[in-house]
Amino acid sequence: MFVLDTGQLYASQLAEKDKAMDQIASAQQMKEALEKQMESHREQHQRQLTELRGEIAEKQSAIDDMTE
Repeated sequence: MFVLDTGQLYASQLAEKDKAMDQIASAQQMKEALEKQMESHREQHQRQLTELRGEIAEKQSAIDDMTE
């Protein structure tokens, strides 16, 4: 028969709590890293859109000049 004394039980509970806290911290770090990555991608896409809109405006202007 296996019997834990209260000290062992407390230590076991503390270890489980520490493990859970580490997992929460790890998940939070991952969330923050993903949010930074998403923000970076958003900024990159915004720059691309701005460039493409500029190209479209230039080409539309050239087309307008040719059709006049």
